[in-house]
Amino acid sequence: MAAITANPLTRLIAIGFIAGAVSILIFHQGGFALVALIEVRPVNAWQTRPIPPFGVPSILNAMFWGGLWGIVMVWAMQRWRGKLPGWLIAALVAAIASTLVAWFVVAPIKGLPLAAGFNPANMWRAPLVYFVWGAGAGLIAEWLQKRM
Repeated sequence: MAAITANPLTRLIAIGFIAGAVSILIFHQGGFALVALIEVRPVNAWQTRPIPPFGVPSILNAMFWGGLWGIVMVWAMQRWRGKLPGWLIAALVAAIASTLVAWFVVAPIKGLPLAAGFNPANMWRAPLVYFVWGAGAGLIAEWLQKRM
């Protein structure tokens, strides 16, 4: 534990990655479950289907990327500390930045339409799920910062 607390950058990276990855399991996937409840359809969360090219289960893939985004969220929490609650900063970063990257970078790579086809009936899902995930990552990060 001393190595994590000795270097502020190492600490930020560790806390951010852990918070973002764990929040995927609880809050991000819970957000998908919430969307399913709102739309009255089967829950399609916690998927384990393999993701090409390495065949990593999709939930582990999401946790990896969530961990990288968690680092960005914790950096933003520290950068704007005191202006807003940390969890809200993380939630806004996730809802805005992650949504824009998903819509305009990831979607074209996957051959999907930009911004959910610019269809408002479909566009609301990503910001909601990412906001819930970011809020969870922020709460986890704040908890970890008190203990590491």
